[in-house]
Amino acid sequence: MPSNEYIIAFRSRGAPNGIEEINAGNLVKVTKDYIYLRSDNELKAIPLHRIVYIRHVKSGKNIYPFKHPF
Repeated sequence: MPSNEYIIAFRSRGAPNGIEEINAGNLVKVTKDYIYLRSDNELKAIPLHRIVYIRHVKSGKNIYPFKHPF
């Protein structure tokens, strides 16, 4: 599926409700500690522990966090 069909939500001190959402189509790079997203012509480095959920836009289902089968 194309990455622009997903939303990445993360904790952000600057957001009104503390959670900021960015379309995954803006994803530039993933490392072992960070994801890098392009937003308003700047590159944002988001620590992985700040990611709250990743949601498929059309279905509305979260693909992260997911429920473990055990």
